[in-house]
Amino acid sequence: MRTSEFSEAASRSGGKQLSGGKRLLIAALILLLLFACATRLLSFLLVPPQYTRVKVHVLENDPPEDLILGTSHGIAAIDPDRLAASTGRTTYNAAAGGEYPIDIYYLAKDTVSSGAPRRLIVEYDPTYWLYTGGMNNTELYLIRVMRPSLTKAEYFLSSCLASDFRNALEPWYLNLSGLRSIPENVRRKQSDAYRNYSMALFEDPLQTVMENGFIAIDDSAQNGRDSETHVLISEDGAASKAYETSRRWFLRTVDLCRKNGIGLVVVETPIPSSTLAGDRAFFEDMNARMRKMAEENGFVFLDYVTGQNAVPDGTDIVCGTDGDGAPRDDGGFSDAEGHMRVSAARRFSDVFGKALSRLP
Repeated sequence: MRTSEFSEAASRSGGKQLSGGKRLLIAALILLLLFACATRLLSFLLVPPQYTRVKVHVLENDPPEDLILGTSHGIAAIDPDRLAASTGRTTYNAAAGGEYPIDIYYLAKDTVSSGAPRRLIVEYDPTYWLYTGGMNNTELYLIRVMRPSLTKAEYFLSSCLASDFRNALEPWYLNLSGLRSIPENVRRKQSDAYRNYSMALFEDPLQTVMENGFIAIDDSAQNGRDSETHVLISEDGAASKAYETSRRWFLRTVDLCRKNGIGLVVVETPIPSSTLAGDRAFFEDMNARMRKMAEENGFVFLDYVTGQNAVPDGTDIVCGTDGDGAPRDDGGFSDAEGHMRVSAARRFSDVFGKALSRLP
């Protein structure tokens, strides 16, 4: 058989060559696979372990009866064990620095799919409501460590639409300055503490991350952060827009609690008295707004800063005055922003726990 006859026979028998379009598609798929592998490797090398991985693991596998979400003020001020001693409920602190209202909503929603907590405690730092977050390290890491689900996909898309999508596709990019930390990152990620989701991985001379999610800041710690004077949102267009975005996400959390029969308590933890004195107008304005939302939507607001509380009728709770027992002396804080040292935090947690025990 001549060559031309053989080729013709092969063609008739189905031996077809790939078209240009199919070759292009295969090449594109290979490139995407290589990109995904490179991103995974670079993330492993460059992104250091974070305690939020442990917290998400707890929420998805062993959700507590009382769940605490919020900012770095909440993680440093609220010791779940002290609350549990007053309420008799299992309690876990999943607050984190960089946790904005959008993150609180999706963390709560992810937890509900594992079993709704009886009560959600949201620590409220009004300064966070002046910004929308936008794919910060905390948000990227939370999305990355969540289990695959529709909630995770929704969280990813909602965050991408509000920020630079490249950060989401290349999470290692925000850690390029940490090239020298690669050996330490690899060592920590190969440790038993990392594999077992233990907070022991995050030991530090001046603070201890407890297994219950609370960070105990040493009484000698001083991080040097100064207080700021914040603009009233009625006087700043950008702040007003950010506030409305934060409010919208927070009200979705309120609605999530209502639909799932979850009690909701919003708490603003004490700040240094000198900080309040220099920024009183801002805190009074923001807390009046939160109190109004609480009254309109039927949740509890305990304001340990300006005393603008919203509690059920007949409830004997005093907050925001010198007689409530909460620490406000500057010496109880590691900075002017309001991150409590451990002794003050445990004192406040006892006060807050007793207040929670009086709620219906």
